[in-house]
Amino acid sequence: MIVIYPGFDAYYYSFYIRGLIDRFGESNIRFSSRGFPKMPTEYLSLIVTGDRELRLIIDAYDGQISAHQHPAIDWCDVLARVNLRTSVVSRQHLPKCLAIGPSFPIRVWSGGKSWATALKNYRPSIQGGYAPSREYFANFFRQYKYRLGVDAYTPKVSMNNYIFFSSTIWTEEEAPRTNQFRAVFMKCCKSTTGITFEGGFTRLNEPWEKPYQDHMAPRRYPLSEWLEKIKNSAIAFNTPAVWQSHTFKLAEYLAMGKAIVSTPLINDMPAPFVHGKHVHFIDGSEDSFRQAIGLITRDRSYRMHLEQNARSYYDTYLAPPQVIQRVFDFARQVTGGELSGKTVSR
Repeated sequence: MIVIYPGFDAYYYSFYIRGLIDRFGESNIRFSSRGFPKMPTEYLSLIVTGDRELRLIIDAYDGQISAHQHPAIDWCDVLARVNLRTSVVSRQHLPKCLAIGPSFPIRVWSGGKSWATALKNYRPSIQGGYAPSREYFANFFRQYKYRLGVDAYTPKVSMNNYIFFSSTIWTEEEAPRTNQFRAVFMKCCKSTTGITFEGGFTRLNEPWEKPYQDHMAPRRYPLSEWLEKIKNSAIAFNTPAVWQSHTFKLAEYLAMGKAIVSTPLINDMPAPFVHGKHVHFIDGSEDSFRQAIGLITRDRSYRMHLEQNARSYYDTYLAPPQVIQRVFDFARQVTGGELSGKTVSR
């Protein structure tokens, strides 16, 4: 049986809930605060019963481990992090840390089931120490209203001369170079002969948008339209965002099998992310952008090579059931514990 601490962010952790359901079946999963200490709301915390009880934490939030999280980390057997940077993890905690790579929110439940699940688990979440009711219910609503099922993220044959990119603008304090890299990418796409570019920064009417007025999108793109345009795009651009963290976009691009141009990643990936195979890395200079855009749009065989390997990387390491399996396999290595519940083949 897998017991999930009910005070979790249903939007951020929808990806992993899907993985747990796919691997073990919904009947083997329940929500309860019993047996848990008061856990930070930015975690998905699990207790797995079996020959040896396993205590697992999945952390999909941005940034690095902070001091207030240490009690929870001491409690668990495994800390699986999206944004793991082993170079800054303490010796005490490093043996239990696993890099799981980026993920993205998805729709797990229908509208009715989202509401029923939220209501059923709200009281246990209060008992476990989770207090902000508005945020709790909003996150269940958001995963249903604004996201799509994981099956929407499938590859499609890309176009040779079309590039689409759209993103929000971060403050300079949160992501010092992210906006600059994204702006340079768009500038180079717009000025490359034969390329049709669409997209831009999403307008929020905030002061920090002023330097980027030449790169604002004409409108917001609903998720379904954004996905279709990304699938058509010859290139998908990635750069670490807030606090140099992995973005949702990186995982989405890999799921859709895109030819990804990226500045260097700061945080660990679950397996080597190889230039020229899974991604085309650049140094962030304008020349490096132009060279990458020219190469990938003109060399279709290279683009297809990147696309196929991107999707293969996702299928192997990042798909929801694969992430969950890696977490449980790592937990068995660390503790000698056994998996609990019936594995569901899908």
